[in-house]
Amino acid sequence: PLHGIPILVKDNVATKDRLDVSAGSFTLLGSKPATESSLVGRLRAAGVVVLGKTNLSEWANFRGLKIRAGWSPRGGQTMGTYYPNSTSDGSSSGSAVAAALGLCAAALGTETMGSVVDPAQINNVVGFKPTRGLVGTDGAIPISKRQDIIGTLTRSVKDAAYMLSNMAGRSELDPMTWQIPFEPIPNFTAYCTGTDLQGVTFGVPRNTFTSSNCSAPIMNSFESALRTLRSAGANVVDSADFPAVDEFKKLNQQIKGIVRSSEFKRDIVDYLATLETNPNDIHSVEDIINFTKTSPAEDYAEHDIGKFLWTQAEGIDVNSEKYSRMVKEEQYYGGEDGILGAMEKYKA
Repeated sequence: PLHGIPILVKDNVATKDRLDVSAGSFTLLGSKPATESSLVGRLRAAGVVVLGKTNLSEWANFRGLKIRAGWSPRGGQTMGTYYPNSTSDGSSSGSAVAAALGLCAAALGTETMGSVVDPAQINNVVGFKPTRGLVGTDGAIPISKRQDIIGTLTRSVKDAAYMLSNMAGRSELDPMTWQIPFEPIPNFTAYCTGTDLQGVTFGVPRNTFTSSNCSAPIMNSFESALRTLRSAGANVVDSADFPAVDEFKKLNQQIKGIVRSSEFKRDIVDYLATLETNPNDIHSVEDIINFTKTSPAEDYAEHDIGKFLWTQAEGIDVNSEKYSRMVKEEQYYGGEDGILGAMEKYKA
């Protein structure tokens, strides 16, 4: 179904070929897992041709706090598509830019928090983030196996649907995919016909953004998009606000990162244990930190490791009380007092 379709793959997804999987870091250069990502295997079976790997924010933006999006030691700085020296955003920077430039029919990216959808909107392409468990994420260098996904960057929604129809499904290597509620996987392109949105409700959580932190052109485009949805028959509920948004905004970045830091500390060890080759003898976050500090190629003097250092703080452990408390808080902010609560209240 995808015979001969050329794709590019973000450089943190394992492919069983001559391509590296390094997360943009010299730390893992030459390190290869024993098996290919099952998702890449599905796409190969459907006929795609993997052209190469794309640059990214190093470690999918889990290295530093002050590093420009789209930079990695191996790939350098990825620039935005449409304006000289503009940002590409990240962390799936190269995949978004490659799709926008037509260097491939589609590109794979990964996301933990925004790494597909952010560069997609900056580079004017379709960023699709599947529900966790709909596609296998084994073979991807993790930040959080619980939250990470592999998604797509394409130039149209229908192209994303073609990709998803061949990506979705159960994987022996990813237990979360065994919760998929339907079998066989549907042909998602069947839903890409017509523009009648009668009976569909969209909620707009106005309390999550303001005109003061969004530029006028962006706000104008957003309001225009809402008018388009209404003209297509959709019910747009304005001010479908998240109940606990003010509480969430008060949390600082490090507090919000406790869960991810704890899970990265565990999950990267599990990934490193799958490596068939490991020339730099990397087995833990501590090994990654030491290599980054001591290898000139990692440019530690100019690029910080603030997020790596979060993993070394007291209580950063998946077995700690701090981790358990913050997981519950995340479920609270994302559930009844967040997006799910708003969806239930406003029937969106």
